[in-house]
Amino acid sequence: MQNRRDFLKTLTAAASMVGAAGAPKFSFAQDAGQKTFIKVFMRGGADGLHLFPLIGDPFYYQYRPDIGIEPPSNDINSALDLGDTMRGMNPNLEMLMEIWDAGNMMVAPATSFDPGNRSHFDCQRWIGTGQTRNNLIDGYLNRYMQNVSGPNHPLRGMVAGKTSISTEIRGEVKVPAISSASGFSLENNDFCEGSGCADNQLTEMMREIHSHDIDLSAVEGQVRDNQLIMLDSIAEVQAAGADYTPSAGGLDYSNSGLGRGLRLCAQLLKAGVPLEVAALDWNIGWDTHSNQISDTTNRFTDQDKGYHRNMVQGASDFLCF
Repeated sequence: MQNRRDFLKTLTAAASMVGAAGAPKFSFAQDAGQKTFIKVFMRGGADGLHLFPLIGDPFYYQYRPDIGIEPPSNDINSALDLGDTMRGMNPNLEMLMEIWDAGNMMVAPATSFDPGNRSHFDCQRWIGTGQTRNNLIDGYLNRYMQNVSGPNHPLRGMVAGKTSISTEIRGEVKVPAISSASGFSLENNDFCEGSGCADNQLTEMMREIHSHDIDLSAVEGQVRDNQLIMLDSIAEVQAAGADYTPSAGGLDYSNSGLGRGLRLCAQLLKAGVPLEVAALDWNIGWDTHSNQISDTTNRFTDQDKGYHRNMVQGASDFLCF
């Protein structure tokens, strides 16, 4: 994990390299396979001024008289002190202060691209591709896997915690979308025996078919080889899930998409799977329009009306793994 100074150096170097399609190149690791890059996307239009309030700007309070977060103080509802007179952090992100204080977190406020757009769908897609002019270009994480040699392994990259492919990792290098280790399976009720399909005759038959040495066309051969890769990937993910036990005093992962995704990453990494890049989402409902305060006297701690509070706090509590 890089500190802020090293990360800014990396950004400066990356900004000087522009590909033929106008999209930036990335270098997350000098040696492929030694590190894992886990991307967590607050999908759906998160309110940056609510997450990192502009405490040093009087216009912030003028235009947000009801939801403005007060400067750092002894009040539990005030902003967290980042050592910056201009910007603080939402009090419900308190667990992230450990990462901030260690120098392993940075905030890039007022970051935008040209042309501007009020569509969250367009903006998310453009963030995923790394540029705006061509929405059909592969995602930036997929371009990384294409351009940097890495292990020849079907789980080199993945979407974790959900079953749809995210824009940033979609592309020429095919990756799986896995909701959880327990749900990653290939079953058919007509070929299942035992509790929970303990005797999965479908996969047994598919492996038996693959073992036969027969003449196949090029396309049929590819299908057969891909079938074996799929079966081996499923078996590897299931084994990683079955053998994983959180460390003593470790995390109690939630059943949210982010919780499942983080658990899956931990399972695979502890099992020695050479996972290099993983795409996760921290909720998809950040475009709240309302419910960013509980009431006018206890803004951030009311248990009955704190939808946005729960969104912020729920994930930050276990992002510090």
